[in-house]
Amino acid sequence: MNPRRVHELMTAHFPQVELVTLNWLNVLEADGTIRKKVLDRLIDEFIHADEILVEVNRKLGDLKPRSQVISYVQEHVGKGQMRIAGRDFHGYVLIGMNGVAAGWSSP
Repeated sequence: MNPRRVHELMTAHFPQVELVTLNWLNVLEADGTIRKKVLDRLIDEFIHADEILVEVNRKLGDLKPRSQVISYVQEHVGKGQMRIAGRDFHGYVLIGMNGVAAGWSSP
């Protein structure tokens, strides 16, 4: 899936949320690598899909198999506020440029 389509889907379906209401977790080590277990648990808790949409910015995003999401995030961390969701848009993960992440589900 091309980045433009990912951006269109995220713009249409990823909800606005009050950032201060979320429970944020640090998903980056001091050296800038992803804390894989922490991010993996966060994604597993909120996104129940085999293929996951990841948007880094409007020009960078893709539909990835679940097994490739962490490496894709690691490759692009810090390049934008990442939005992650399944195509059903029932669960969400947001990763800030500073390396904190939060997730939530919609009713």
